[in-house]
Amino acid sequence: MNWSASFVLFGALQGVLIAILFFTNRKSLSVSSTWLSIICLSISLTLVDAYFYLSELYRSFPYLIGAAFPLSLVFCPMLYGYIRYMLDSKWQRRFLWHFFPALISIFLLLPFFMLPVEEKVFFAFVGIKEELISNWTLISGVIFVFLVSTIQGPLYFAFALRALKLHRKSLKSFYSSEQKVSLRWLYLILFAMMAIWLLSLAQILIGGLLDITDELFISVHLLLILMLYVLSYFAFQKRTVFNQITAYRASRPMEPMKMNTSELQQTEVKYQNSAIDKSLSLQLLETAQDFMGTHKPFLDSELSLTKLAERMEISSHHLSQAINQNLAQNFFDFVNQYRIQEAQKQLVTHCDKKIVDIAVDCGFNSKSAFYTAFKKFTDKTPGDYRRLNQ
Repeated sequence: MNWSASFVLFGALQGVLIAILFFTNRKSLSVSSTWLSIICLSISLTLVDAYFYLSELYRSFPYLIGAAFPLSLVFCPMLYGYIRYMLDSKWQRRFLWHFFPALISIFLLLPFFMLPVEEKVFFAFVGIKEELISNWTLISGVIFVFLVSTIQGPLYFAFALRALKLHRKSLKSFYSSEQKVSLRWLYLILFAMMAIWLLSLAQILIGGLLDITDELFISVHLLLILMLYVLSYFAFQKRTVFNQITAYRASRPMEPMKMNTSELQQTEVKYQNSAIDKSLSLQLLETAQDFMGTHKPFLDSELSLTKLAERMEISSHHLSQAINQNLAQNFFDFVNQYRIQEAQKQLVTHCDKKIVDIAVDCGFNSKSAFYTAFKKFTDKTPGDYRRLNQ
């Protein structure tokens, strides 16, 4: 057994263990554990298929050749479904239509599964015979899987990017920390998915021409193993963030705010059936502004909508409405505006104090987040602002 086959088999076993870990942590991970378990199992089955190929076990079990083909049409929808769950926090039956191509592929692959053993082995380790090409019904399923998977990659990549963009806006309605709203780990997984798609496509189209088919094949499955570890690590690291949002949505769905010129009109429509009217909403905003100015809770880098509402002894939903409806702002910008105002004071009154120390003292947990927010609210860098006001 070569090293690549051993490594792939180890990755497959790890995938099963990680899937079990997700499933047994349903309470802490909520419904996302189901998505993650199925994704990891799909990756594990794909790795098992790779192990059978690399170790040439398919010569001993030729009837299994092609059994994993439909999985290539399941992985992208599953990853997209996981991201959509975090955005919507609920399961929608219509999402099952995303797996319809995989079901079609199983039906179309039946003639291929019934091929003689010798022809299937030849297909797996050499290529397609001319007589198979002439009888297209025998390989129609293989062609269907290739064409659909070729389309699925960029299509679901675009869908997922849009979902992540909306989800980040949703997080900004709940948190004030850039670290909390950062979804770099999901973008990492998404770009890894595209890398897997590109390498798989290259393996089929140019692998044989350049004699690098095996190298590309191994690279694809090493990326799948890496994705297993990234999913397991960050899913548990970020569970607190998403569980708090899930609890918030349980009593009232949280919709991401669209920040554009018609925001005030949008928020009026959004809150027209709210338990509090516009005048009470405005009073709550004034109370929140007074509280921010007096008690300076924004100095806490971990300040969230729930935490601020608890300190003010009001409903987090009503506080969110007061901010959104009257300022057309999300919670993230509402809090960071106060942090920047405090930073402006300190930049002028504490001339010898380092800018990064001021950022930390004002509630920012990173220098980059501070510079981004400062530029957004003042159109200047902290250094330029300090020089202009000395």
